[in-house]
Amino acid sequence: VPVETSLTLLDALHQRLVSTVRNMSDDEFNRTYYHTEHKRAFPLHEALAMYAWHSKHHTAHITELRERNGW
Repeated sequence: VPVETSLTLLDALHQRLVSTVRNMSDDEFNRTYYHTEHKRAFPLHEALAMYAWHSKHHTAHITELRERNGW
């Protein structure tokens, strides 16, 4: 499958996420979910911050690979 397929899916997912986040109240951002691997509850504002960091981390990997390979 061409990489563009995955990029299109990711773009659509981010559009939905942005729309959802823009409409969330402070109370909703403070809701939690339990992460079984970490054995603790995470507030949604913390999960969103981790997602943002993780996305930037992956982007940095791709950028470095492109630079290293001259793409």
